[in-house]
Amino acid sequence: MRCDLAVLPAAVRRVWGAPAGVAAVSTVAFVLVSTHLTDDAYATLSYARNLAFHAHWGLVEQSTATSPLHVLVLAAVTVVVRNAVVAAGVVYVGSQVALVLGLKRLAARTGAPRPFAALAFAALLVNPLLVSAVGLEVALGAAIAVWVLVFAAERRPCSGSPRERSRSCASTCWWSRSSCSRRGASSGPASGAPRSPPSR
Repeated sequence: MRCDLAVLPAAVRRVWGAPAGVAAVSTVAFVLVSTHLTDDAYATLSYARNLAFHAHWGLVEQSTATSPLHVLVLAAVTVVVRNAVVAAGVVYVGSQVALVLGLKRLAARTGAPRPFAALAFAALLVNPLLVSAVGLEVALGAAIAVWVLVFAAERRPCSGSPRERSRSCASTCWWSRSSCSRRGASSGPASGAPRSPPSR
């Protein structure tokens, strides 16, 4: 049975469109860069390969990696795909997708413009410093940092109905005061706002 994309629900396309696009672009970027990885990247891949295939931590005795979490993730993926470079690509693409999903959620929370996540992703993707760090822990670390910001933002008390948000923004949501004010305006003036005198 042929699947017609035109009949897919708009919500499904909206949810999966951005991750699929980011994954495709990130895959192309990694393929282009993978033949020019730095020495540090290859050293990290050697750590992951030794851990995945020989259960040995490090390149030689009494050596360690600067980012143990990244090495553990790479090693876990290497066990599945049996190739450390391919594992680095999987981790890189997954990190980029997680980064954009976190940026979109953070933008929705703070009222940032809709193109924020896409522009941020594009700026990070073509940044020469970050391109030279492909294969290292930079992409994974950026994704983790963004999701830490998301969880921190969602724990703020600036939530609930628009009227409740407008009351709490002034004292507790200083970092997104303008966003909360715009959302609170849709429900009318707050209870403490001055009222115009009645017409005679």
